[in-house]
Amino acid sequence: MTEWLNAHFGADAATYLSLLVGVLALFGIGGGVTYRIRQQNNIKQKAKKTEGDVNQAGRDINQTTNVYHTSNESAEDPVKKKQDEHDLKIIDQILELLPYEDTTRWVEQSYLSGIRQDVCLNIEKAEKFSGEKYRLFNTEVNGAKDAFLNAMTAYVDSTLPFMSVDYPNRKPVMLSLPHDWKSKSVESEANFRFHQQNVRETSGVMIARYEDFVRTFKAHGFISDKL
Repeated sequence: MTEWLNAHFGADAATYLSLLVGVLALFGIGGGVTYRIRQQNNIKQKAKKTEGDVNQAGRDINQTTNVYHTSNESAEDPVKKKQDEHDLKIIDQILELLPYEDTTRWVEQSYLSGIRQDVCLNIEKAEKFSGEKYRLFNTEVNGAKDAFLNAMTAYVDSTLPFMSVDYPNRKPVMLSLPHDWKSKSVESEANFRFHQQNVRETSGVMIARYEDFVRTFKAHGFISDKL
C-alpha cells in the first residue's frame, strides 16, 4: 500500500497516510478510554445510586418505624383517654352524691349530735359504686374508692341500731341519738355509750378513707369540678 502511494502520489502521500492511521488509532484509543471512563462513571453512579437507595431505604424504615410508634401511641392514647374519662365520670358522681365538706362535717359530728337523714341516705346510695359497673380502670384509685365504700358501709351499719328520726316534720329531718337511753338504767346507758363509741370509730375511718380517696385520684391527675 505504501509502495503504491509512493509510486502514484509520492512520499508525502505515504506520510499523510501514516498520520491518518495514527490519528484514527488515537481516536480509537480515546474512544476506548472515553467508553471505559463513562462505564466507570456509570458504575460509580450506580454504586452511588445503590448506596443512596440503601440510605433512602434506611430512612424509609426509620420513617415507617416512627410512624408505627406514633400510630401505636395514637392508638393507645384514645383508649387511655376514654378510660380516664370513664374513671373521672364515676369520681364526679361520687363527689356529687357525697359533697366532701358537707358529708365529712356531718359524719364527724354524728356520734355527738346525730346526722341529717338525707346525708345518711346518700351514703347508703353510694354503696352502688362498689358494683362491677363502676369499677375504675385506674387500679390504685379504684382501690381507694373501694376502701372508702367499705368504710361507708361500716359507718351506716353502726348507725342503724342507734339513730332514728324523732321529729319527721322538722326540717332538715335528723337521725338523732337516743339520749333517753342514758336515764333508763345503767345497762341502757352502757348500751348507749357502746353504740356511740362505735359510730365515733366508724365515722373517723370513713372520713380518713374519703380523704385518702381524694388524695389518690388527685395524685393520678384527675381533676374534678365537684370538689
